[in-house]
Amino acid sequence: MKINRVSQRKRTTVVLILLVVGIVAGAYYFYIKTPSDNTTKKSNTSSTINYNQASDDQKKAGESIKKTNVDASQSESPSPNPQAAGTSSSSKSEVAVTITSPDTENANVLTVNAYINKAVSTGTCTLKLTKPGSQTITQYTEVQAQASISACKGFTVSDATKGTWTATVSFENDMYVGTITKKITLQ
Repeated sequence: MKINRVSQRKRTTVVLILLVVGIVAGAYYFYIKTPSDNTTKKSNTSSTINYNQASDDQKKAGESIKKTNVDASQSESPSPNPQAAGTSSSSKSEVAVTITSPDTENANVLTVNAYINKAVSTGTCTLKLTKPGSQTITQYTEVQAQASISACKGFTVSDATKGTWTATVSFENDMYVGTITKKITLQ
């Protein structure tokens, strides 16, 4: 009887091994024979993108967002004069500049970020901080293009004293010019 059990166990083990090898071989064959190009995937994803003209509701929502952004940038008193940004050419188009986050939490360091309401990859941002009885602080940085806007790469000022400063951020490149002025209080 012991001999039968051992041979029956061997037979079961061999059958299981052959079954596993068959499944692995089938999966490998399926993987190799399946097309690896993206044509099948592209046709599936293109059906989820709506290329039709925007509906009236979508247009109204877009216009509402644009109006909100324009109102926000105008409330920060942008300079109507491109010459205020230090330009010598009136052929440049005016672009809105917005100071997004003057960070004054650290009393020793002021961080100022700003964006340009246009996607551009070249240009210079200038920060001028003025305060009565103090020296004017000026810093320059480049712009970084994003999807629909551009950001000044940021300004970090470590020598600003406590009090209310007037921050002016100007942007200029070969096509656009813009400036914004905002009061910042360091405590």
